[in-house]
Amino acid sequence: MKQKTLIDAAKHVLGHSRFYARGGVVHLDETDQAVSATLQAEIEAKLTELNTPTLEEIKAEAVKAVKQRHAETLNALTGGETIEERDTWAPKAKAAERYLSVSPETIKRNEDGTAKDAEFLMIETEALFGEDDPILFAETIKGKAEEYARLIGLAGGIKRKALTAIHAAQSAEEVEAALLASDVEAEAELGKWLAKAA
Repeated sequence: MKQKTLIDAAKHVLGHSRFYARGGVVHLDETDQAVSATLQAEIEAKLTELNTPTLEEIKAEAVKAVKQRHAETLNALTGGETIEERDTWAPKAKAAERYLSVSPETIKRNEDGTAKDAEFLMIETEALFGEDDPILFAETIKGKAEEYARLIGLAGGIKRKALTAIHAAQSAEEVEAALLASDVEAEAELGKWLAKAA
């Protein structure tokens, strides 16, 4: 929200032609030298009114806060992994699922013994470099992918519930209550998830 100044408030109360500004201070012309405390109070009240955010501005800030919390929560619960690393998780999960659905003896191989299928090759290559058994590696990936999917659902559900409440709010107090309720729910649900994962 753009901060309104004393000058903006004075323009509303006095009109544009009745004041001039210098050094950030409102100066009244000679016809207004006898300005009363009432006029000063009107200017200050207008300034307060101009700087009070609208409900839509309050909602927009609340939406940003909910989305930021959602992103930070997922980032923290994934160990702070980079987006680039997380981008590999879906292809790995798909490859692991496929790898576990076939018998290792049926995998078609190149002359050097590597898998012809790119997804199978991905699983076996990463397992080889990590000195893991490819089947155990694929099972680990599958288990992590399932847990991550549950986490995404939980965090996404909490975010969606908060956004729905914010959009439905009819006052700043209702927006604040929606944010508070969402924070409490997120903390409780994610605490349960962490306890279960430990």
